[in-house]
Amino acid sequence: MAEYLDSRGLLHLLGKLKDIFARKSEAVKTITRSGTTFTATRADGSKFTFTQQAIEDEHTYINVLDYGAKGDGTTDDTAAFNAAFAAAHQGSQILIPFGGGEKYRITSAVTLNASFVTVYGEGGSNLSWQHHGIKFEPATETSVCFRVYGSGCVFENLVISTDDDAEKKGIGIYARMNSAPDTDIEVLNCKFTKLHHGVFSYNRGCLVRNSSFAICWTGVSISADENLPDTGVKTQRAIRIENNRFHLCSSGIRVNNTAHPYYMVVSGNYIDYHWGQSDSSESSCLLYASCDFNGLTITNNTVADPRLHAIYVGGTVTKFTMVGNNIFSYLMNSSSAVRITMVDKFCIGSNIVMGSRGAAFYFDTMRDGCFTGNYVLGRVETDTDSVIRVATKLDRVAITGNNLLAYERAGSYMLKYLGTEPISYLVIQGNSSNAVTMFGNANNAAVNHSSIQATL
Repeated sequence: MAEYLDSRGLLHLLGKLKDIFARKSEAVKTITRSGTTFTATRADGSKFTFTQQAIEDEHTYINVLDYGAKGDGTTDDTAAFNAAFAAAHQGSQILIPFGGGEKYRITSAVTLNASFVTVYGEGGSNLSWQHHGIKFEPATETSVCFRVYGSGCVFENLVISTDDDAEKKGIGIYARMNSAPDTDIEVLNCKFTKLHHGVFSYNRGCLVRNSSFAICWTGVSISADENLPDTGVKTQRAIRIENNRFHLCSSGIRVNNTAHPYYMVVSGNYIDYHWGQSDSSESSCLLYASCDFNGLTITNNTVADPRLHAIYVGGTVTKFTMVGNNIFSYLMNSSSAVRITMVDKFCIGSNIVMGSRGAAFYFDTMRDGCFTGNYVLGRVETDTDSVIRVATKLDRVAITGNNLLAYERAGSYMLKYLGTEPISYLVIQGNSSNAVTMFGNANNAAVNHSSIQATL
């Protein structure tokens, strides 16, 4: 075949042929070509023909069963999965079918290096994880089931679970990018159960949609390497977490370990009762983040019975939108439903928050924004507490058209400002409140506030 080696694309085609023949245990001696039709001669002299399109199709559509996977619940299918994933190239589609009627046993990492690959399972929201899907047997809490280095990959309709009732161990899908800016990973219509992290995205953005996470320490975890070069990497990470269900998770979403802002959308999710430690600020319900955001949108989520905060951000959020969320809890330990260090350029509107025992909304700094049309029923613990608390800085804020009620403590404040700096502009109008004092400040006598308008 030396006469064809310089033909455009032929070496790439030969690589595909080598993979296909090895998988089919074909001992091919020679191959001749006529146009797009190939004739292969076996070692025993017999021949068979195939077309270039057939080669492309067979190499594009990869079935793990063709690589030796059993899916019988007992055979270790890790090697077969790795062989199938190694055969993938850009644009491949990997199918994980029902197999032998039980789960595929995976005991160590299955690695995907190719980019723009779609991995399909026959599970998803219509299939119970107890009977099919991936049975992952992690050695430690950081063991990985699927490790993804390629960009633009999609995982769809997969069911990944462990059988360890004692500990939540292992990571379902771990996507990592090491240097250049990369394309997001997408996780669609998948199920994750009894894992340390369902999805872990490192140094890249991600889209997680229509998936469920049960009895996981964290459903979706985001982190980044501080030593990455600045060229685009630190500014292009966009996270979208949409229409997922989190059940019995310490945190639905966790964003850690980066001083470089993310852009994030959290929309349409439902989360209920976590199993985390009740005395830890990290035991948030919907979102726990220890970083800054250059754009954070939280809309139309339902949070039921968080033990501490429903939303916790230990950083600065610039361009913050929180609209149409429902937060219900009678279990919080003197905590705020929403606790954010700083919001700058914000819109908080049309939310319903009920049952927070501390200040329902607690900020260190609240600047340049509006808080409007919210219904907040706070279970304030002390007479001097508040529905909204600002600890350090309150500037250019309008609080209008809200129902801000505190029960059990009629002497509490609707808004309490504890800072020592003067407020340059504050509007409080059109609110309904049973608080004795609408505006309270421990340093009122020492601070000369200007431009404050406060009327019901």
